[in-house]
Amino acid sequence: MRRVDVLALKQHALDELVQAIKRGVGLGSVRAHAGPSSSTPAAERLAVGVVPSTDHDHYRLAVRLTAAAQAWSPLVQRLKREAGRDLDLAMVGAIRALPPTDGARTAHATAARGAAQRKRQRPLAPGASLAHHEVTAGTLGAVVRDRARARYLLSNNHVLAAVNQGRRGDAIVQPSPQDRGAVARDRVARLHRWVRLRSRGRGKNLVDAALAALDPDVEVRHTVDGRELRGVRRRTLPELRVWKLGRTTGHTRGRISAVLLDEVEVSYQDGTVCVFDNQLEIVGLRGAFSTFGDSGSLVIDEQDRAVGLLFAGSELGGPAGSGRSYAAPIATVLEALDVTLACR
Repeated sequence: MRRVDVLALKQHALDELVQAIKRGVGLGSVRAHAGPSSSTPAAERLAVGVVPSTDHDHYRLAVRLTAAAQAWSPLVQRLKREAGRDLDLAMVGAIRALPPTDGARTAHATAARGAAQRKRQRPLAPGASLAHHEVTAGTLGAVVRDRARARYLLSNNHVLAAVNQGRRGDAIVQPSPQDRGAVARDRVARLHRWVRLRSRGRGKNLVDAALAALDPDVEVRHTVDGRELRGVRRRTLPELRVWKLGRTTGHTRGRISAVLLDEVEVSYQDGTVCVFDNQLEIVGLRGAFSTFGDSGSLVIDEQDRAVGLLFAGSELGGPAGSGRSYAAPIATVLEALDVTLACR
């Protein structure tokens, strides 16, 4: 499809989805007669985005299902007919923010990779374990500067501001509390500013992001895994190869599998559910691109330009069922916080 056609189809799908939500009709509650029965309530939303192909000006519609029953909804059946081969349909299951848990999935990942990122680091560098003193764990994404050239640490709201519950001046520790970080010896910054997360029904979100003001005696490096950042990539195409350095899984590689994803419904550990628009989707090249505790990682392209800020992952849909990762475009994050990337 041409870009204009796939964007029009995307908008029609979103309009129909919004009307279904307003009527209180879940996508899985009305299925085609041939569809399988299900006793599990379907999620209200499916995510809809865009996937350009390798052909010039050829685009596909990305549709991400969070519940199996959604596949039999009239909306998805119509999209199959209208888009045909230009429909990229995938089951991703529930999408969640990435705080660490004590589950087997996290234990397996931490046993294999990321050990260096979970240790105390001085000088401090992006990719390290870092979090609000009352949050389990997360990842330092980057060092940024405001208009006065003051330096700040960039990560997610749910990592630094505890899903809107933090207060300005709260202690940020490195390593994270789950990695035995303590305020008395490991404080590196104080919570400074965050983009407030809007829960479902109270508006859409574009970013999950926050800043911490660096303590004056803490030395910090701008390099990520020893590599100098070379600015921001503002146009992000699917199939773009990317990498990240995170607290749990360390250095992983992936590719952008969809852009402009709207209606991405993300659940947080405290029970908050938020809906995001204009998100990036990433799949790992070999296994999971990210897992619990990698929230806040900077997503970077092969030219070492920043692409996005990682914050969530799905249950399904990646290599060998490893799930997919979700990130806000870094240009949107920096604009929302009125800062610039500190590359040197």
